[in-house]
Amino acid sequence: MLIEETQSEVGAAFDQYLRFGFGGLTRHDREVMRARYVADPRMSMELAARGIQASQSVGSGSGGGYSVPDEAMPSIVEALKAFGGMRTVSTVVQTRSGADLPIPTDDDTSAVGEIINENTEHAEGDIAFGQVILQGFLYSSKIIKVSRQFLQDFNGDVAAYLGQKIGARIGRIQNTHFTTGDGSSKPRGIVTASTLGKTAGSATVIAYDELVDLMHAVDPAYQANGQWMFNFTTLGMIHKLTDSNSQPLWGPMDSEGPDTILGRPYIINQDMPDATTGSKSLLYGDLLNYHIRDVGNVIVLRLDERFADKLQVGFIGFMRSDGDLVDAGTNPVKHLIQA
Repeated sequence: MLIEETQSEVGAAFDQYLRFGFGGLTRHDREVMRARYVADPRMSMELAARGIQASQSVGSGSGGGYSVPDEAMPSIVEALKAFGGMRTVSTVVQTRSGADLPIPTDDDTSAVGEIINENTEHAEGDIAFGQVILQGFLYSSKIIKVSRQFLQDFNGDVAAYLGQKIGARIGRIQNTHFTTGDGSSKPRGIVTASTLGKTAGSATVIAYDELVDLMHAVDPAYQANGQWMFNFTTLGMIHKLTDSNSQPLWGPMDSEGPDTILGRPYIINQDMPDATTGSKSLLYGDLLNYHIRDVGNVIVLRLDERFADKLQVGFIGFMRSDGDLVDAGTNPVKHLIQA
């Protein structure tokens, strides 16, 4: 019961921390923060059992840093999702530890059974297993400087305001990496990890038949959740396409579901390449096979002394994440590449 009551006060204590720093907290607020972030082992275990993340302080005094509490996380999460759409269509996994996270795969699609004669030995058919390993790359929002007067006079929710800014900055770079990252000291993006489904006949144009060919290049096992992904400029090109009966490929949204192309929904991702020479301008497949791994919650540091001569306070957010397409060899996502 004590934990339930303390948890309800965390948001207010965190807001005070953002406004005035650790030194501006009352004794009660400090106890609330300490219970929420530092905590004794018994409380940590109970918080974990209730699905509440408890994190160690990464500093002390006015330079302390705290994991953003659950009450303040929604604004950050929404900001992360707002950029590009990768988080809205991927499988997102959150872990407490940043140790390598292996995701096992197997491709048994070529294996078939057999008919045997009486007293005949069975053939062997072992399953070949693989794995995709997700790490925890450290992302930073860069420092956000705010005047002390603003913090003192701001009537709104400081945690939500700063959370939106931090989430937007981290969201932008993460979406770029989740889309086109090369996997070298960063996530491997879905475009990079996808396989060739169709080569366009033009360097700058996408034809109706090419969309049909790309859709049918993806195995039927992935069609139930099949979605398109491209940027807004490419959508404009597709808006102009018609089928053999001069009917538009683009289907406007109705009361039953989202806008569609060839009966499948699409995601606008501004980090997708334009339709230019040699670019992978369009994806189709089961995008849920792209996995994003987050380590804990966002960490926020308040920097009191660094900009004190200008009466400013610095804030910086950190988040550990990785992403990759989980593909056992059956190619759940394929791309169209321009000539």
